Amino acid sequence: MTGSNNAAIDETSRQKAAAQAFALAGDSASAARAWGEVLRLAPNDRKARNALTQLLVGLDRLTEALPHVRAMAAEDPRSPKLRRLLARCLEATGELDEAIDAWRQAIRLGLEPAKASASVATLLKTKGALAELKALAKARPHNPAVWTSLAEARLEAGAIEDAMEAFEHVVRLSPGALEAHDQLDRWGRARRGEPPALRVVVFGNCQAYGVAQSLRRLLPDADVDCRPTIAPPSPSEVDAADLVVGQPVEDPRHPLSQTRLGALGRRFVAIPRIAFTGFHPDLFHSELKDKLPRFRAFHSRIIAGAFLLGTPRDRVADLFNAYVYGALGYFDEFAKAERFLIDSSPDLDLGPAITAWRKDVFVHVPDHPKIGVLHAIAAMACRKAGLEPQDAAPGPDHQATRTVWAVYPEIARRLGVAGSLSVQPDIRVAPMDLEALIGAFYEHYAAGGSAALIHPRALEARDILEREGV
Repeated sequence: MTGSNNAAIDETSRQKAAAQAFALAGDSASAARAWGEVLRLAPNDRKARNALTQLLVGLDRLTEALPHVRAMAAEDPRSPKLRRLLARCLEATGELDEAIDAWRQAIRLGLEPAKASASVATLLKTKGALAELKALAKARPHNPAVWTSLAEARLEAGAIEDAMEAFEHVVRLSPGALEAHDQLDRWGRARRGEPPALRVVVFGNCQAYGVAQSLRRLLPDADVDCRPTIAPPSPSEVDAADLVVGQPVEDPRHPLSQTRLGALGRRFVAIPRIAFTGFHPDLFHSELKDKLPRFRAFHSRIIAGAFLLGTPRDRVADLFNAYVYGALGYFDEFAKAERFLIDSSPDLDLGPAITAWRKDVFVHVPDHPKIGVLHAIAAMACRKAGLEPQDAAPGPDHQATRTVWAVYPEIARRLGVAGSLSVQPDIRVAPMDLEALIGAFYEHYAAGGSAALIHPRALEARDILEREGV
């Protein structure tokens, strides 16, 4: 028996070492498999269960994570973060009533109510629980996300006037609410009895809303319907449109792929998904859904790499200098990003446009271009489709209300634009200087469980900083 026990202990240790090595290499799926094997060999190993749970959540495998999260929440019933995680897992498995209860428990335990209430509202809308949703909106009169869910639920129920009243409230609370503006614009046109001369469908990520906003200005007689990626237009809606402008899905079998939509000829114009890193080469986006409040899923390569090296917080600001930027390849990033953007937009000739745009910083963060860029893309799409756009100025830049990252001074000087080390999380809070930014990320990472710390960009920065001895 002793021999078999020793063998099991040895195998457990081997799997733990493998899991840690996979995690450091950025291979989260293999790390999860190894931790799962540890847990099979040692079912009571809490460290293994916690590590496996973090990885499963990071990989968006929430159904697999659910039994582990249930156990963790039962062991620590006063943790609002575990209740929040339980709610997310329950949502993924379709257990909506239990998910709503978990969100409400998390709020009672002290979780910041704004986002949790928004999640409850989304679930109530999914259930079609309009009365409960109306009561929640009454209790949360200053929460635009809750009121957006109420407006959408009313729209689905056919209560158009009530829906528009709710959308108007959303716009008062959040002037940058693109979907609310979109719905109000279409409703106003319908009330005025203005038949569209042209039916246009726009689809894609958040950038599509800016393109649609500009198309309404450039083609004032058109009915422009903007559809987000999570609620794309149906094949019948695409067929009925006079013009389709969108960001194609990569899978060639998908109805919204370049292959399928290309059959529409000039009725379809593909626009790029802009992720321009030339001004912000220090940023990386953690696809593992690791979010620091106010900064979505963006992280600094230098800060993450420094944390992994154990660099004291008060020394990290010194790493923001030209030598480190050069070692990390930041000064070469603009040319690479420019070439990538041009190559990713075969329907539009973006080369001359980028030359004009680069006189100023034309993105707030890599995936949030300024409205002037989206307006120019909308105009190019019109001409590509054989339409002559009107001479109209861009509308308000709604993305400017969200995160605006600095272009670091040494990089800015080489690009001929204004530079700064001050970051604007969003218009509701004061800008953060570099020391405050470092402090926020260090606190986030020190709390544990940050998937960004196993991201290849963070690991690469750690290795380069270590090699350079800085």
